Amino acid sequence: MAASVASTAQLARYLRGVGDPELDPRLPAPTPTERASLFPLVYRFLALFHAGDYRAAWAAAQSARELMRAVPGLAAVPEYELYAALTLAALHDAASVTTEREVLPRLREDEARFAAWARACDANFGHKHALVAAELARLEGRGLEALQLFQQAIHGARTHGCVQYEALA
Repeated sequence: MAASVASTAQLARYLRGVGDPELDPRLPAPTPTERASLFPLVYRFLALFHAGDYRAAWAAAQSARELMRAVPGLAAVPEYELYAALTLAALHDAASVTTEREVLPRLREDEARFAAWARACDANFGHKHALVAAELARLEGRGLEALQLFQQAIHGARTHGCVQYEALA
């Protein structure tokens, strides 16, 4: 629990511009058997994404992936999945780490997952689905559709008071 609280505080400091996205080395090393160990991994992933270090963010995302799949009801799962999809899209742009054959099928799976979640709760997931769908459309060369989906993501996020996703879109 202490690692979770400390990593949350560290992420908040970083997002305010007064910290480093790397985990504090004084924090206990996370173990796969500790549920709380997931939070430092996810927060590190989010901080690296926001720092624009997509290769390191993807590596951090992969470190958290097994633990994330082990706790599917956790509220952080959709957040993780969203940022993982956005990281993949950014890596595709940089033509690094993965190839188009690996990225696009994974993004299609992500889009389908968010579509299902959006059908269940549009207020929480509609704008996230639109954002993932927009990135997929952009990467597939469907520019006009991508633009419309980005606009839908912005509108949905604004409608439901989710300014952080409005800014992402």
